[in-house]
Amino acid sequence: MLIEPSQAPRPFGSLGFADFYFLLGTTVQTMKKFTVVILYPDHSTENFGETFMTTVESDAVFDAQRRAQWECAKGCYEEEEFTFEEALEQGLVDLDDFAIVAVIEGEHQDVKNLDKQPAQPAPVEHKKIESKKFRP
Repeated sequence: MLIEPSQAPRPFGSLGFADFYFLLGTTVQTMKKFTVVILYPDHSTENFGETFMTTVESDAVFDAQRRAQWECAKGCYEEEEFTFEEALEQGLVDLDDFAIVAVIEGEHQDVKNLDKQPAQPAPVEHKKIESKKFRP
């Protein structure tokens, strides 16, 4: 016996997928761009107040902050005995040392020196941290 498509059972009864997600209170998360400004730790710079600015994609603000802190810390870390991931795991690098100054939704540029900047943005140069400063 063949079943007509109109008679076939629907996985969510008479509800469509969108109705099902709405009833559960679940929405599909979309990735957004966030621009994050970070203050380098005192022990990694010669002058207080040096900052790092990057754009990351994330579905939540806290995740965007962590991604930016990770990117900044990894750029500063010089691998000697441990890889960056091992240093994080062992607590030799603390992402919270890289203080969040601002998180802004969208992709933004620092325009204070716009007249002096080339048409293409230059690659980001991180301040280097000697790994011995992270050792207990």
